[in-house]
Amino acid sequence: MMDICDRYTAVGLWKTGNNNIDEIIVVSVYMDILSPGVWPAAFERLLDFCKRKQKEVLICGNTNVWSTLWASREMNKRGEALEDLIFSKNLTIIKKGTQPTFITCSAASTIDVTMATGETANLIRNWRIHPDDFSSHHQLIEFGITICAQPPIFSRNWKLGDFSIFRKSLDKMIFGRRPRSSQG
Repeated sequence: MMDICDRYTAVGLWKTGNNNIDEIIVVSVYMDILSPGVWPAAFERLLDFCKRKQKEVLICGNTNVWSTLWASREMNKRGEALEDLIFSKNLTIIKKGTQPTFITCSAASTIDVTMATGETANLIRNWRIHPDDFSSHHQLIEFGITICAQPPIFSRNWKLGDFSIFRKSLDKMIFGRRPRSSQG
C-alpha cells in the first residue's frame, strides 16, 4: 500500500478480530479548498487499491465541498465531482439529519463527511454530531461500529483426561456421598 498517504491523507489498518470483516482500512482525509483537484491524489489511489483488493473502508473527511447528498443547503462543482467519485467507488454516506458540521460566527455548512464501503456502512450505528463544544469550528462527529469478535472455540482432548477424578466427582454429584470403591 505504497503512495496512499500524503500530507492530506492518513491511513490505518484496523484488525477487527471478526471473521466476516477481518480488516477495515480507516482513512482521514482533508480536501484543501484551495487545491485545483477536489481530493488528494493519494486518496484516489487508496480507493482504487481498496476497490481492486475488495477491502472494507471507513473514511472520515473534511471535504470542503457542498452536496445535497450529505445535507448541504446547496451544491457546488466540487461537490458534484466528489459525488461522482463516491458513486464510482461504491461508497455510502453516513450522515443523519441536516445539522451543520462546520460552524463559525458568520456561517455554517456541512463539509465533514463520513463514508464507508458496504459491509462497514451497515455496521455503523448512532452517527451524530456531539452536542458539546470542543473549541473548534468543526463539530465532533461520533458513531459506533458493531463488530463482535468471534467467540473462542473450546475443545477437549479426551486422551489427557483423568477419568478417576471425573468418576469421583460424578459419584459425589449423583449420590451425594463419597465415591464408592472402584473395586466393587
